[in-house]
Amino acid sequence: MANDKFIAKYEVADGYVGKSRPQSLVIRPEDIDVSPNMTDEQLEEALYEMVEEDMQQKISADVDNAAEFVAWARSLVEEA
Repeated sequence: MANDKFIAKYEVADGYVGKSRPQSLVIRPEDIDVSPNMTDEQLEEALYEMVEEDMQQKISADVDNAAEFVAWARSLVEEA
């Protein structure tokens, strides 16, 4: 592995089997603050934090029935 970058590979765990959509994140030395006294657990935690941030930037939810929700929520308001 070259020291100029690391490619982290991850998938979104949504509980459904199949249709996985692998993601990747390029991590460069300047992206992580490493010190000699960091434990393996701290390094792994830093990786998970970077992956979480990358996932939040790349992945969004698309709601197919937003108009139906609005109508349903409005009916609740009118009943109250």
